Amino acid sequence: MHTSHSLISFPSTLDQTPWFSALLSLLPFVAAGSLRIMVSFQPGWSPKEGSLLYSVYLLLCTLALTSGLVLGAVKKSPRWLYPYPVLLAFSSYILRLYLGYLLPVKINLQSSFFLSLLIILIFLWLPPFHAFYQNIRQDWTLASYGLYGLVLYLFSAVDFDQTPKLNWLVLLPSILAICAALAHLRIRSAHGRIAALLMGTYTGLFFWLIPSYVSMVSVWISVVMGVFLLLVYGITLTVILLSPGLVVLARQARKGLRDNPKQDHRPR
Repeated sequence: MHTSHSLISFPSTLDQTPWFSALLSLLPFVAAGSLRIMVSFQPGWSPKEGSLLYSVYLLLCTLALTSGLVLGAVKKSPRWLYPYPVLLAFSSYILRLYLGYLLPVKINLQSSFFLSLLIILIFLWLPPFHAFYQNIRQDWTLASYGLYGLVLYLFSAVDFDQTPKLNWLVLLPSILAICAALAHLRIRSAHGRIAALLMGTYTGLFFWLIPSYVSMVSVWISVVMGVFLLLVYGITLTVILLSPGLVVLARQARKGLRDNPKQDHRPR
């Protein structure tokens, strides 16, 4: 007998990532996020100066992310792998940007993040790595977790004019994002996984946006501006994270219409 499915069918939740694998796979998140922020605030490591030491650090991060991406692809693309393409594209973009500062010939690399991401995603189409895309067809939350790399990308971007000194507000958004990623890897419920990503996004946004609205001329303007920015960023990131589920929703609705093109309207 055919069992009817809900409009959005959630995938199997048996792929809980073991603690050791989860923590190990999050080390590049730390290197590309909170640790990168801490390093960039150290004297002599300022990214604004095109520091050689900072470029070496970015090179090590890029190599670590590349190694993790290849290892994960060889292991048939486990859940922890999916943010790596975004993180690697981000890391390589920043690396080329600051290496460009050190080279005598200046090169325009404004679009290199998207180019890097495109090259990585094309690389994962190669036959040995087909599991990366095949797994997404069975579990759309993998794509949501991959897109979550954009959240860490955002939180690790620091406006040095607003926050010239390293403090807990600078690090907290990235730390919260990493904690949410760990929760996503350990939670078995698909609903819980997505909830963890959204909670990490909104709590991180709250603290990440504080420097943007605390310096307003009045408390009320600060409140209004804070709520406005939180909604704009929050809604945008929510749509991005839920977009794989929306695609599943659209496909299932279309399949339902195709399987039942006409309803029986005869009187009963």
